[in-house]
Amino acid sequence: MKRNYEIIVAAGSGSRYGGTLPKQFCDLAGRPLLMTTVERMRECDPGAEVILVLSAEMIPVWHGMCESQEFESPRLIACGGATRAESVRNAMTLVNVPDARRIGVHDGARPVITRDLVKRLDEAIDN
Repeated sequence: MKRNYEIIVAAGSGSRYGGTLPKQFCDLAGRPLLMTTVERMRECDPGAEVILVLSAEMIPVWHGMCESQEFESPRLIACGGATRAESVRNAMTLVNVPDARRIGVHDGARPVITRDLVKRLDEAIDN
């Protein structure tokens, strides 16, 4: 059976945000915002394989955050590139293409994901 892949791109520097950390790692309700994004994606598309894209220097920071929050990181992590397109391309190397039904790309700093949105995407593909 084919499966969905959800690529969450979180490799940006957040330079426009102006914080000490990129915005996807800043606090939202007591934990990094990115954890909420990952959690909501898992809730909205529970059978999907989530691929997280992080800058190389933030991967150990992310793992430390996950450990301190007792949060299960997605098992697949790709290194970000110089551009968003390159970051997505890096994540695509982790996709088992013959197994893929749908490949979604979502911004890690945008935690507002709904089941309805994912359902409408799936319905559009099926029609």
